Amino acid sequence: MAQPNVHCEVYYSRVITAPLLTCWNTLTPFGKVASIVDKQLEGSEIINGKGQTEIGAVREVRFPVSWGLALGPRMAQAHCEAYYSRVITAPLQTSWDALKPFGKLATVADKQLEDSEIINDKGQTEVGAVRELRFPAGAKLYEELKAFDELNKTFTYHILPFGEAGRAGPDASPFPTTLFDYYATVTMEAITEDNTTFAKWTARWEVDAEHADTMKGIINGVFAGALGRLQEKVGK
Repeated sequence: MAQPNVHCEVYYSRVITAPLLTCWNTLTPFGKVASIVDKQLEGSEIINGKGQTEIGAVREVRFPVSWGLALGPRMAQAHCEAYYSRVITAPLQTSWDALKPFGKLATVADKQLEDSEIINDKGQTEVGAVRELRFPAGAKLYEELKAFDELNKTFTYHILPFGEAGRAGPDASPFPTTLFDYYATVTMEAITEDNTTFAKWTARWEVDAEHADTMKGIINGVFAGALGRLQEKVGK
């Protein structure tokens, strides 16, 4: 199973006791980096006919075999979205109050989840709350509440990477692949004609392209199942 990607940055600076132009001219030839870092590289060169400082130049950097360095391409990613909506035949406040406690999703989606709870010190509707969702057969998922708006009856949450702060590893995921940058939003509005509720659940994420269609089906199924169960519990 693919591992969650982590965005990383590196910054290093130091003083070189030589004039600016001397330093610049020594380091700017793009294909000649091995002439500077000769203790780390066996060789380097431009391999596509471009000039040393020409945009589009591609350099080959050769490391000692003993490094065992392997850099591979990330799988092609697909941007996915899900949308599911339905009418809940209960007043807006009744529908909202049943679904908004972030750590109590299992009380609504009890056909999909074995249990759910907040695992940090945040409240049920407090931004930053992290919930653990426990699925049948031991699968788990961790989600963080990113936004909550009582007045407009909407909240947004984000799936957290596995393996952080003592959480379960990726082998516990209920999904067949890893989702990247997954954000979902639940919104409810009053249908004033008959005092019922319009509920919608949307999400966006990235996933390995080969799993895109599968995951769209799974996520839409999750939303449909949860809102369907909500209707069974509070609908009139």
